Amino acid sequence: MKARISAWRGVSFSISIALSFYTVTGIIYSERRLAIILFQQAARRLAWPLGQAWLQPVQGVVK
Repeated sequence: MKARISAWRGVSFSISIALSFYTVTGIIYSERRLAIILFQQAARRLAWPLGQAWLQPVQGVVK
């Protein structure tokens, strides 16, 4: 039976740990970026009615 040839055969342990770390942090970074984008969209939707409610009394005072 032939031995399997691994892609990680010549890679040292510390390099494999570093590669896995960067892979995991890249996934976390991309998820965090997505969460920030979704939060900004939700904040805009929430701020629009609040901004209109605040402007109505101010417009009455200015006239």
